[in-house]
Formats: sequence, C-alpha cells, structure tokens
Amino acid sequence: MTASSDTFYPGQERYDTYSGRVVRHFKGSMEEWQAMGVMNYEMESATLLTMCASQGLRAGMVAGVIVNRTQQEIPNAETMKQTESQAVKIVVEAARRLL
Repeated sequence: MTASSDTFYPGQERYDTYSGRVVRHFKGSMEEWQAMGVMNYEMESATLLTMCASQGLRAGMVAGVIVNRTQQEIPNAETMKQTESQAVKIVVEAARRLL
C-alpha cells in the first residue's frame, strides 16, 4: 500500500533536512502508516488518479522503491538506475496489455 503525501519533508517525516527537525504534528507518522500496512511514500499519484477519475479516464501508477527509510535516507545511484529501468519495463508491458 502507498501513502501519497503532498509534502516531501514534513508529510513523509523526513529528518534529513537542514535543521534535522520535524514538526510535532508529523512525529511518529511513519510508524502509524507502517502499522496500517503502508510500504512507501510518494507525492504524485493521488493528484493523478483524482484528476483522471474526475474526467472518466483510466490511470495507474508504478512505485519503485529506492531506499528503506527505516535504515537510511539517501538512495544508492545504482539502485535508482535499476529501479527506474524496471519501472519503465512494467509500464510498457501494462500499456501493451491495456491498449
């Protein structure tokens, strides 16, 4: 399950900021999302899916996981490259099947 946040730092409880602080309202939010079965954060799918649904269009999303944020915040360049390549292959295959 994916959580779609409209903010990169506070909404995703990121501490890798200049100040290293997260506002009280968001502290512990990652644990709460994990308890509900959320496996990743992203920022665009809610908007994309809402806009398409409002127009009667089909839409989907593929999320590629590039870092386990319970262990680190900074992604590895090779992991990013591999994940992007795999995501593109999945999207192309999905489009081929659906169109």
